[in-house]
Amino acid sequence: MFEVEQGGTLDMIRSGQLADLTELIGDRVSEFNPSVMQRFTFEGRIYGIPQTIDTQLLYYRPSLLEAAGVAPP
Repeated sequence: MFEVEQGGTLDMIRSGQLADLTELIGDRVSEFNPSVMQRFTFEGRIYGIPQTIDTQLLYYRPSLLEAAGVAPP
C-alpha cells in the first residue's frame, strides 16, 4: 500500500504496480463520490481508493477584480 497524490497512472497499471481492487471494494464503491472514483478507475476496473477528499475554495475581493478590469467567472 502506498499513497499517490492524484491516483495511479496508466503506466503504473500496465506495469503491474497497481492491483485491481474492484472485488475488494465491491458494493462499497457507492460510498465514495463518483467523480473521485472515476480518477481511480480504468477500463471498468478500480485501481485505487481515495484516502481523503479535500474541498478547496477560492475567495476573492470583487473590488480588486473590478479595479483590475477582470470579471469573475
